[in-house]
Amino acid sequence: MNVDFSKHNSLLVPLLRIRGLPPEPLQPLHRYGLLFAISILAFTLKYFVPQSAHTLALVLSITSCVSCGLAWLLTRELFNQSAPRPVWPPLLVGVLFVITALLILLETWLPEAHASNLVGLIRKFITLLSSTVLLLPLVEATEGIGSQQDGRERRFRWVFAGGYGLLLVTSLCVALPALAAWQGEIKIFLAAFGAIGAIQAVQFRSRHPLAVVNSNKPRKKTLCLESDPAITAKIKEQLEQQQVFLDAEIKVADLAQLIDEQEYKVTQAITGDLQFRNFNQLINSYRIEHAKKLLSDPNNARSSILTIAMDSGFNSVGPFNRAFRALVGQTPSEYRNT
Repeated sequence: MNVDFSKHNSLLVPLLRIRGLPPEPLQPLHRYGLLFAISILAFTLKYFVPQSAHTLALVLSITSCVSCGLAWLLTRELFNQSAPRPVWPPLLVGVLFVITALLILLETWLPEAHASNLVGLIRKFITLLSSTVLLLPLVEATEGIGSQQDGRERRFRWVFAGGYGLLLVTSLCVALPALAAWQGEIKIFLAAFGAIGAIQAVQFRSRHPLAVVNSNKPRKKTLCLESDPAITAKIKEQLEQQQVFLDAEIKVADLAQLIDEQEYKVTQAITGDLQFRNFNQLINSYRIEHAKKLLSDPNNARSSILTIAMDSGFNSVGPFNRAFRALVGQTPSEYRNT
């Protein structure tokens, strides 16, 4: 007997939220967003701590010492999600945090460490590495921006890159002698600007998830033969007008028969003009888009995930969940609840 837990989950999640309990572990996007917010808050609070509170100032300095690294990790989750996620970016930021924290402690407890050549060399290296990491969010946001088909995603990336670039330029201007008197106030303003921007970006990505790229399955290079635009148009008509993807048993041979073309020409059009790896990826992309519309429709709020899956052309809920998560970055239940 198959039991669909989607109805129970839809009731359980609001209940957990009311009781103040997390319905599920924090996703990397929200985890890095929270750490970045804590780091920015600590950076801001440093300017309001009295000079006598040495211990509190030390804690805040350590807490805020890798804001640039956390900004990079957050930006990777915003624009460059992959499965499985590489280990080296958080490891690099973790090492950067440990070294910077040790330097802060060393220079606080041993003031003569400032004069040490070794400490000075390490400090310069960390500063150089932090400056490099500080530029990486711009790279993450703008990489592949011209190939984005979704206009909303393209605008989001440009706005993020523009806001972050403005933040960087302004932070460099703070070092000018003419602005020395307002340096503290400007830094607090920049921190608030960055925090608000990060919150807005996380909210946007939560509402409009980025498709997760499977880094373990690189796309194979195939011989790209010239395809017939007329065949491509026929395929799109069958998919968009006739919605043949709703047939759970459809095969590439069936589609070729429907448009009265040879099967190899249909495959050629799919991997050429339409830019899909194979027929199944093409069909699943249309099925998932159809499922997203059904999940977003209030009239289907009581429909189970299994029902949505079968109404979208899937035979069972397992393949539906896997295909949905691979393309959308969320499970169907998570998408429905956002």
